[in-house]
Amino acid sequence: MLSKRRVCDAIDRAGADIEWCWNVLASLGKEKSKEASLDIISFQKKLIGALWILDDIYRETHAERRRLIGKKRELNASWFKKRMASLASYQEGIRHAISIAKAVGDGFAWIFYVNDTDLVDAHLNSPRQMHLPPKIGRTGERAFVEKLQVLEGNLVIYHGITTFLRMGDVSFYSMASLRIVNVGELKTTHLGGDEYRVTLSFIYGGKLSPVVDVSRLNVQERTGPAMSMQQNDRMRRQLTQIAKATSADKDRIKQAASQSGTFYFDSLEGLIASSNNRKISWQQVGRGLLIGTLRLSKSVSLSRRLIARRKFHVGKKLDDSEIVVKSILDPALNDNSLLIGSLGVGERGVHSLRKGTIPIFWWPIKREGLYDLIFGNVVAMTLYNPAPFWEALRAKGFELSIGERARLIAATKRIGNRTATLNDFEYFQVLITHYLMSEDNVISMIDAALRFPVPDGQAMRVEISPQLRF
Repeated sequence: MLSKRRVCDAIDRAGADIEWCWNVLASLGKEKSKEASLDIISFQKKLIGALWILDDIYRETHAERRRLIGKKRELNASWFKKRMASLASYQEGIRHAISIAKAVGDGFAWIFYVNDTDLVDAHLNSPRQMHLPPKIGRTGERAFVEKLQVLEGNLVIYHGITTFLRMGDVSFYSMASLRIVNVGELKTTHLGGDEYRVTLSFIYGGKLSPVVDVSRLNVQERTGPAMSMQQNDRMRRQLTQIAKATSADKDRIKQAASQSGTFYFDSLEGLIASSNNRKISWQQVGRGLLIGTLRLSKSVSLSRRLIARRKFHVGKKLDDSEIVVKSILDPALNDNSLLIGSLGVGERGVHSLRKGTIPIFWWPIKREGLYDLIFGNVVAMTLYNPAPFWEALRAKGFELSIGERARLIAATKRIGNRTATLNDFEYFQVLITHYLMSEDNVISMIDAALRFPVPDGQAMRVEISPQLRF
């Protein structure tokens, strides 16, 4: 039977490697030495190792849950209920640890992707994966990254340590051009014993574009089974997807504009620094947003933060928040609502990176505050009333259709003899609630998009794609 001690030991072993990776990333720019360079090369190996440990214990926990469910009729009902609750809490803690690791991995990968934001957007169109691939797939990927960190002057970036790199398995970063030059797909075949064959295919920009001169590699021929037809078909589909996603859109017209804006990261930083474990500290920013922080009691190990203290309920601390909530409710408005959100990292993962945004590791907050936010020392949350924002849009001439759960279904505006329709409105609200952009700046972006010239008698889709820079 899986014990709590084994789960905690696994989390703490992985946590030590995650902490090491955090320290390497946090020290970038502070020192230039051979040791620092070697640390960067070792970074991905360490983080893959941590995720490997966490995935193993998560799968073991999941297997025990399924085994017990299969034997439910034979087990004492009270014991079964308690055991299932314990296993669920273990899985939540493990997922939280995986999320912390991937938040650090996002910070690492962003260093190499920061100049390729269009490619980041292409990645974000695919679903993200919480776990490493199962069975021999992860064995081949880990071996590839550990053995071949640099190929032909290109650094290998492993997607499995991140949340936002979703197409393919690896990227190749050119140390000459300082750009991503390729996206690769890996397939592993077990040859027998401890031998595996890893097949790499890579494609970017809609065409095959190898970054490695294979003829110069020291490759020893091995006999054994080739990739299965199923693997071949899957690789072909994945390469086609990558090629389509990364091909240039010839009909797309880009118009760049730069403007400074107001964000509330300084308020979040101050709240984290002054937070305590007695009550939630709140601050109103903008017309409809409240940010709150609560510091959890100190604990020595990561496992104690993520599992042993899971009986702690933030909800109880919300009981005395009624007065502060009233500050963002406007009696003059008919559609006051309250949306509850979180900032940082939790058992459900890192909040999904949105187009144009940046990973949490690079938020403009002091490193101590970021550490508390990512490693779970501080809980940060938001309470948002979108009604003032909607009223500001109405003042700009928009007609709004509001659905259930404070969801904006449609926003349209007449401009001369044509109608402008605002789609994916949730994106704009996320910029406010999760990336702390002021409502006025969001409205300013929308106004700028509506000023884009559209020929008479023609329809045009204008995509607002901000690139946040701090």
